[in-house]
Amino acid sequence: VTASGGGTYVWSTSLGTNAAVSLSPASTTAYTVTVTAADGCTDSETATVTVATATASISGTTSVCTGGSTTLTASGAGAGMYAWSNSLGSNAGITVSPTTSTTYTVTVTNASGCTDSETATVTVTSLPAAAIGGTTSICTGGSTTLTASGAGTYAWSNSLGTNSGITVSPATTTTYTVTVTDINGCTDSETASVTVNSLPTAAIGGTTAICSGGSTTLTASGAGGGTYAWSNSLGSNAGIMVSPTTTSSYTVTVTDANGCTDSETVNVTVNNLPTAAIGGTTSICTGSSTTLTASGAGTYAWSNSLGSNAGITVSPTTNTSYTVTVTDANGCTDSETASVTVNSLPTAAIGGTTTICSGSSTVLTASGAGAGTYLWANSLGSNAGITVSPTSGTTYTVTITDANGCTDSETVSIT
Repeated sequence: VTASGGGTYVWSTSLGTNAAVSLSPASTTAYTVTVTAADGCTDSETATVTVATATASISGTTSVCTGGSTTLTASGAGAGMYAWSNSLGSNAGITVSPTTSTTYTVTVTNASGCTDSETATVTVTSLPAAAIGGTTSICTGGSTTLTASGAGTYAWSNSLGTNSGITVSPATTTTYTVTVTDINGCTDSETASVTVNSLPTAAIGGTTAICSGGSTTLTASGAGGGTYAWSNSLGSNAGIMVSPTTTSSYTVTVTDANGCTDSETVNVTVNNLPTAAIGGTTSICTGSSTTLTASGAGTYAWSNSLGSNAGITVSPTTNTSYTVTVTDANGCTDSETASVTVNSLPTAAIGGTTTICSGSSTVLTASGAGAGTYLWANSLGSNAGITVSPTSGTTYTVTITDANGCTDSETVSIT
């Protein structure tokens, strides 16, 4: 814009002092200039710069079914003009029938000569393709969810409603049909048959009573060509070996080829072991015997082919071990061993003068018992040494007993 009428010029909004200024307002704006003549007189003038715009838009349905058409209507030119791409003319509204998704562009020019363009894509929607998803094979007593797809609304046969998904629990194999309608009113139907399979019968075989510390093999059946899953993270083999420390329950779930399942549980009883014990004297003297008596169970079996009686009498010549295995009513066993020590016999001896004069005495001294004991016949006491004064020829006998209880005797004659 260019100001005139005076000597100097001053523009508002800091536009400077030139007569002509260049403006680029973003919206309609008023600008004022003050002119000053050579004699100092002033005058002001205001000019408004109007910013005109054009805004193009397209309305109408932008999704059609295959073979359908739609009307697109442009706006934004006011009393101006419209120009469509693809040689579709200059009317505000056009009717199109695309065979594939197509983009249409309109350029609008308003009365001020301002232009704007807008684009609309018309999507060509294929006719709906009804489909039913979900498991179509279930087990007796089970249910499945059938989910329809392919449209906006759904109508199930058998009065099952209008939800896309339905849950059904047929007792026998049954057919279900859904009709789908998309947002353009196009329809299609689909059918699904739900097969109902019988359940398998789970069973567990094997010994269910064991002894403490023992094990047993449990074998599952009933899955046919299917799979097995044991509780307690015991794996998926049909047979498992278990060694419980206390009475325990084991459950197997069998799954057949149709995915149907059944479970079975067994209790494995853990019986305590008997406690074997051997009573009797386990230290004897050479040439003697002792009776060993076992206890702790129902039946007994001795080593060394000594039989199955609870008590046995043995006469070992050297130190010997004897083992008995006891078995209780549950078939559980325990063993115990006893060692019989055979002690050598002591050797008795009597020292001293064995010939005396009438009226005299002599000292007889026994030996051979070590730290054991001495016992003289004729009530002569238990000292190792005795003093005797026989009046005639006399015989004296001493019996010695060592620390192991073994004995020997010796006799001397005093003349």
